[in-house]
Amino acid sequence: MKNSTKITCGKFDNNIYIDPEFISKGKERVRIGSINSNKLKTIKYIPISSDGINIKYKDNIYLLRDFFLKMDKKFLKNLIVLTYKERQLLLDILVDFDIDVKVFETLYPFFSYVKYISNIEKSYIELVNLLAKVDELNIKGKSLAHNLSTEYLFKIERKLRYKNRYDYFFAFAYKGGYQEIFKLKEEREDRVIISFDFNSMYIDAMMGKFMEPKSIKYKKIINQPKIIDEIENGLYKVILKNPKKSFFCFFHPFKYVKMFQSFNFNLEENQEIELFLFKNEIIYYKNFF
Repeated sequence: MKNSTKITCGKFDNNIYIDPEFISKGKERVRIGSINSNKLKTIKYIPISSDGINIKYKDNIYLLRDFFLKMDKKFLKNLIVLTYKERQLLLDILVDFDIDVKVFETLYPFFSYVKYISNIEKSYIELVNLLAKVDELNIKGKSLAHNLSTEYLFKIERKLRYKNRYDYFFAFAYKGGYQEIFKLKEEREDRVIISFDFNSMYIDAMMGKFMEPKSIKYKKIINQPKIIDEIENGLYKVILKNPKKSFFCFFHPFKYVKMFQSFNFNLEENQEIELFLFKNEIIYYKNFF
């Protein structure tokens, strides 16, 4: 019989060691930090428009290189264009000067009628008008997402106030959630949407129970529970053994991570996988081991 090979699948590295000293301090309370969204500073973006050859700023039109050579470095850090396509037209010069340019349609995606305008005069006017509307709506911070996330995180912090140090381990849960959203309506005349897809577990997760951060406990389990389905909700350090011969051996979601670099691998019969899993993940993955 072959000796088993253990593969540790951490989130950031091939290490999920739990320090006993840290465990002993796990019940200590920690204040949850937050920022009141009303105290966020309003970013004064500097609007420009471009066709990839010229740049329009205020009443002047410049050649690309002339504009970036003339303007002060501090001035250039808050530039914004109307659309992502404009930013792509500027990409080479941005790399040359090591400058980032923000994109309005990305920062404020609730304006559904935003389109690329090839005429830089009209594009500039449209961008200035839209930025004025953002000011009227009193959207602070770097973007709509920054404003909303700060607002609701502050409300959560006001409700919870404290957590204990065991909360630290949830940052190392194997995989974070993800979602994919594709536009339902296409505004560009030369594009047609042939499908609409929404793929997310967030909404389903929001229907379930949430852990109270001050009440997280550490429990060491030596013997495997007889009925996996009846274990308590939580995050577990587990070892998955004896993978069954199935499609899962070739299409499993686990990755070997070393120094933030992740690598795919096929499961073999003599391998063991060590990682952090939540209860629902354990219940699912047990079907393949």
